[in-house]
Parts: sequence; C-alpha cells; structure tokens
Amino acid sequence: MYCKYCGKPTDNPEAICEDCAKQLTNTDNDNQQKSTVENKESKYTRMYGFGLGLASVILSVVDLIILSTMMVFYWVPISKVGFYVGLAIFIIIGILSMVFGFISIGKFKEARRNNGKKPIATLILGISGVSLSVLSFFLAVLIPVYFKALEYFIDYLDQGGIHIYY
Repeated sequence: MYCKYCGKPTDNPEAICEDCAKQLTNTDNDNQQKSTVENKESKYTRMYGFGLGLASVILSVVDLIILSTMMVFYWVPISKVGFYVGLAIFIIIGILSMVFGFISIGKFKEARRNNGKKPIATLILGISGVSLSVLSFFLAVLIPVYFKALEYFIDYLDQGGIHIYY
C-alpha cells in the first residue's frame, strides 16, 4: 500500500502513513464529500423540470382556447367588462406560460452544465410552450387586424355597388 499524500510505501495495519502521519483510509469527511457529489448528480434526472415544461404547454393551449373564444365573442355583442376580463386572463396565462417555458429551458441548461442526465423532454416542452405563447400573442394582434381590414374591404365593396352579405 502506498500513501496517497506523500507516495511512500507503508505496511501500517492502522492505515496511517509513518512518514507524513496522515490517515490513509477514507474518513467520514471523504465519505461525506462523495455523498454530496452523488446527491448533486441524482438531482439531475431525465425528468428534471418536466413539470414546468408540461405546465407551459398546457397553459399555452388554454391560452389559445381563450383567444379563440374571445374571437368568437368579437362578433357577438358582450359587455366591455367581460371582454376586458377575458383579455386580462389571456395575458396573465400567456405570461405564466412563457415564464414556465423559459424556466424549464433553464432547467435543461442547468442539468447539462452540471453534467447530469440531459432532460430532453423538458427542453422540448419548454420550447413548445414558449412558441405556443408567442403564437397566441401574435394571433391576438393579427386576428383583430384581419377582422377590421375585412370590415373595411366589405364597406369599400358596398360603396362600389357590390353587396356581400355575411
């Protein structure tokens, strides 16, 4: 047996180096350091951050459903309060979805940075959630503009003597 500190051979049964007087066997401190490394690695499983990514996608889909419901009510007269409450819910859910998506992408980066297992599903769900949120905000701007342009176009045709009934 050789001393791991000074490199000299030793035959001491008590596992203490005679030259440098250091203990050669693993102490509680060494075992504690190994267990902290194992705990750190076990934290980063393939499912690390999966719940946040899944929540991001689910909230994005709910956000798109709320948007489509609001667009149906665009043609149906409802109170302005109801519309603004729906708009506030739409914005809050969209922002939450984006935050959860970005956090889950960050969880993937954290696991990769710490040499843990790479949670690919978390990354995919995070990117999907953020993308769907961006799409819903984009559609929230684009669809009313489209409807307004359609109204102007129909009014223009009506003024020219071409009648379109809708």
